[in-house]
Amino acid sequence: MELSFKTLTLQELEFELPMVDEQSFKEILQFTDFLGYDNISKRYHYKLNLEKCATIDNDNLKRLARYGIYLSNDVLREIERLRGERLVNISIQGGDLVITLTPSALNLIPSYCVYELKTKTYRAKPKDLWKILDHFQNLCKVNITFDIKQKLSFSPLSCFTLRDYQARCYDAWRENKFKGVIVLSTAAGKTFLALQAIADLKVRTMIIVPSIDLLYQWKKKISLYLNAPNDCIGIYGGGSKEVKDITIITYKSAYLNAEILSDKFMLIIADEAHHSLAKEFRRIFDVSIARYRMGLTATPMRSDGLHKDYEQILGPIINPVSELELQDKGYIAKYDVKRVYVELGLEAFEEYQRQISIYNEYCESVFPNVKNPKRRFELCLKYAAKDPKARDALRARSKARIIALSADKKIELVGELLSKYWDKKVLIFSRYVDIVEEVSRRYLIPLIVADTSVEERKAILEMFRKGEVTKIASGMTLEEGIDVPDAQVGIIISGSGSNREYLQRIGRLLRPKMERAIVIELVTKGTIDQQLTIRRRRFQEWDTS
Repeated sequence: MELSFKTLTLQELEFELPMVDEQSFKEILQFTDFLGYDNISKRYHYKLNLEKCATIDNDNLKRLARYGIYLSNDVLREIERLRGERLVNISIQGGDLVITLTPSALNLIPSYCVYELKTKTYRAKPKDLWKILDHFQNLCKVNITFDIKQKLSFSPLSCFTLRDYQARCYDAWRENKFKGVIVLSTAAGKTFLALQAIADLKVRTMIIVPSIDLLYQWKKKISLYLNAPNDCIGIYGGGSKEVKDITIITYKSAYLNAEILSDKFMLIIADEAHHSLAKEFRRIFDVSIARYRMGLTATPMRSDGLHKDYEQILGPIINPVSELELQDKGYIAKYDVKRVYVELGLEAFEEYQRQISIYNEYCESVFPNVKNPKRRFELCLKYAAKDPKARDALRARSKARIIALSADKKIELVGELLSKYWDKKVLIFSRYVDIVEEVSRRYLIPLIVADTSVEERKAILEMFRKGEVTKIASGMTLEEGIDVPDAQVGIIISGSGSNREYLQRIGRLLRPKMERAIVIELVTKGTIDQQLTIRRRRFQEWDTS
């Protein structure tokens, strides 16, 4: 960077610099206001902000010299005079809000701001920006070094109208100061609530999704329903790194780039919001200045109890519409759940009992007073780090589980069900890819698993939509968020004890239809499979107390 040296006076506080990197630009803004770019000189124009400078001690003021900028004595005297006033400066560095104050404002600093001795600054989480601004209101003057308006560069034109129940959810979110996790059944149109928020607020928006497929699904809907220009919609993930007015990003990419993106959006939309509660993903929301936050999910509850933490990340759970109401009004399909029990063959059952006994005997000997199956498993995992017997027990449990969930009779039963429902669209789910592959091979039906290419997956789903294909076998690939065409029958060969997984599978069948959908669970009698069936139905009627 080629610098020219300049000493600023009270009569001339403006100066220009060549382009600098983003970190240096943020540092310069701690002292200045950005005036713009000069096309003639090809340099960037700034003006020294004396009030900002007054919140910074003289040693740190000397950082301006890095950019060839020096302060005259009259400027230094004016800065010293301003230090007698109540002034606050807020900037962002490395995922922190950095707060500097004049001495007379020090007694006003909120208790949740932490003093950092090395930099002589106060630090806070960017998500607390709006709480801090409310705190300082009418108490002192605040300078902010980044854009807190974040207006869209285009005017979104919504070409849809919210249904009555969607409007109720949206109004509840607005009344909660534009924060909250909206709970709606799969196929009830959660996406339109987010589109309405973008259309109304007209601010830069980051939409976080769990999979690559959903990046493009969201982009298509934003373009279609908001009339958004293509060059204003960015895809971040799957090899793309576009930061635009509306940026759709995977949770993983948002986590890895949280600090870079922290001050670039005013609205965050968390699709499949239950992911936001994961320990690593919480940082995305902590380091964002976004004032407006919307979570969307059909399955808010988590078996680990973390659903209690939505309030501090996205806002409270908003659930003014029941699944029963949506069914009664015809917005989603009604459905029946049938459980068909199968028995293991004698040899397989004896092997199952032998393996599960190894696991149970270990648990009884090491922690006999623990009877909860989930807690037993957690302890066994913990002990496995040092105890080889714990590792043997876990291996035995895994073998028993595979025997129970992958019974050959289940695959035979699938064939019978396919014959029975030959004229229906059927989705078949299994936790294990080898079972999905066997069903696909034996009954000559297409399969979609994790390593199915995007092109092949799209082709299969399009044929399913047109009725050219009426049966699909899937692993866990179609369970979350993916826009799956309507199906009438779902066959669950095997699954975990996750209620969320269970509801997402049912959700694939909920698109409105005249007839009732059918969910058929195949359960191996007398095994862990029965326990899992009970566990995954736990939160059918849930509360947030």
